[in-house]
Parts: sequence; structure tokens; C-alpha cells
Amino acid sequence: MVRRALLKSLRGLCLVSFYILVSAAVIAILELITLFALALVKRPVLGKACGMTEIVPMFSCGHGWIAHSIEFVLNLPFLFSYALAFTVFGGPALNRSFIDFLYIFDVIFALGVVYFLVWFLNWSEVRHRR
Repeated sequence: MVRRALLKSLRGLCLVSFYILVSAAVIAILELITLFALALVKRPVLGKACGMTEIVPMFSCGHGWIAHSIEFVLNLPFLFSYALAFTVFGGPALNRSFIDFLYIFDVIFALGVVYFLVWFLNWSEVRHRR
């Protein structure tokens, strides 16, 4: 009984992680389309409200909780790529809370990939039976 509940909750956690990965991929594609479209018309990125930082590519949208929420959504694809690069290649000693934040994105990425693999194996097994 307990084992079934744990497996069900792990599958739900993997599903949520998979949805986060899919949304990050969609956001990345939309950002690329938007950046190229704005470059063609030679307008600043996202008006004056949000802009790209110069050293590390990230969006900065000002102060306040609404601006920070917009920043988080816009920076979601960057955070996944930084987390994977930091885990694979290492990096300089950063702030401990930032490292923990990157590890959370690594866990979300791993759980999302596990969910996709389990779904694909299930799908291929059902297809093979027919």
C-alpha cells in the first residue's frame, strides 16, 4: 500500500517536471522568435521594462514581485542550460544558495527525462504487443 502511494507520487512529480521542461522549451522557442523579430524591426528587447544583462545572458526586469516573476519565466530556459553546464563541467565557487538553486533545476531535468523515457518505453511495449 505504501509502495504504491510512493510510486504514484513519484510518477506525479516526474509528470510535473516533464511539464516544466516542455514549458521551458516552448518559452525558449518563443524567445528566439521574439528576439529575431525584434532585431528585424530594430526595436529594443521587450521595450524598456525588461532587458538582457551583458555578462551572463539573463533577463532583468526591474524591482518588485511582478517583475521578478516575469524574470523567472523568461530566464527558465537559461537556468536549465546553466544548471546542466555547471553540473557537467563544474564551475567557479558561487554563492551556495545559487548552487542549490541550480541543483534543483538538475533534479527537475532528470525527473522530466525519466518520465519521458518511461512513457516512451510504455508506448513502445504497447505498440510491440499489437
